[in-house]
Amino acid sequence: MLIYSKKIFFFIILSITILSSCSKEDFNWNLSQGPSIPTFEINSNNINEVYLYLNEGTGPSDVIQGICWSPTNLPTIEDSVMYGKENVLLKIPWTNSSSLSVRAFSKNNLGIVYSAPKTIYWNGTSVANPTLTMSTASLTSFTSMEVKGKVESDNGLELSETGFCISLDNTPTLENSFQILSSTLQNQESNIQFTNLNANTQYYVKFYCKSMKGVSYSQAYGIKTPKTYNIGDLGPAGGTIIYQKPSYSKLWNFIEVANQDISGTYTWGNSINQTNITDKGLENGLENTTAMLSFFGKSGSYAALAADNWTYNNFSDWYLPTIQELILIHNTILNKPNHNLADDMYWSSSEDSNFPDRAWVVRMIPSSELYFTQAKKELVNVRAIRRF
Repeated sequence: MLIYSKKIFFFIILSITILSSCSKEDFNWNLSQGPSIPTFEINSNNINEVYLYLNEGTGPSDVIQGICWSPTNLPTIEDSVMYGKENVLLKIPWTNSSSLSVRAFSKNNLGIVYSAPKTIYWNGTSVANPTLTMSTASLTSFTSMEVKGKVESDNGLELSETGFCISLDNTPTLENSFQILSSTLQNQESNIQFTNLNANTQYYVKFYCKSMKGVSYSQAYGIKTPKTYNIGDLGPAGGTIIYQKPSYSKLWNFIEVANQDISGTYTWGNSINQTNITDKGLENGLENTTAMLSFFGKSGSYAALAADNWTYNNFSDWYLPTIQELILIHNTILNKPNHNLADDMYWSSSEDSNFPDRAWVVRMIPSSELYFTQAKKELVNVRAIRRF
């Protein structure tokens, strides 16, 4: 009995010695419970997103839960993931896929478990594309334009991007456009400006938007940038450019003078009566001519009417220049070949404000600006101009 007791005592001492020789971390066992399989429900599914509800995901406090989804059959946390705790509503935005495979998951340091997958179908397949229109497109210079677009209806779709694309192709798309500018919406309308365009070029513009349905477009809007001219260039009516406005105008930008006189000579008006049409400035010849036609009528034979009735190179929008425009003709083309100006007087549309029976003329003499007033009843040459 004594020997048996000694053996037991010896075994106990030996065990204590062995245990005390081991490090503490050798026995730091992780007794944490692994995660349980979660479940989820489809709370709602609309055109723009689907809402999923984690309603079970029990386990210890170190468990992380969430939803993963993918267009593939078996999504994992390597795919799109949204994390959340038990009883938290999760929002998953749709991609441009028509369906998603979705699983809930729970994970901790012992592993990860997934729920059974569910396939969720996008319910916007039958929804029509957004309806867009191009409101306006207008030139702001020879090389720039402002364009405006409107979303007439988004058909319930969330628009991720709106903008404009411009192309030389008459059916512009995002693929064939050389310039694409995104823009913001205000009251469903948007506008931007395209710059650094080429002059005298035909362009086509479309308003576009991106949504779950892909890219939607408005109708194409065609607009041509105007041709630019330098002083002395040949104008579109075969005349010579004598003036360019200092800044771009949507109405007109250049004045050209015909390269030949109107046949014959003319009085200034139908009478020598005072008209108070005394404007002498540049850019005002058309207004003077219109006022003369209103004052004298459109019968008879006089300078302004001759210019208004004249057709030259199939253009019929000619008028009588002011005295300043007439001086510009003298200074610009008199020393050029083929100007066909006579060494004689030419009527302007500017009445003499001091002597109402007289009007201003210029005598086309080289190297001289000889301008003075002449009696309205005199027969004088007419050289017409037009603006465009």
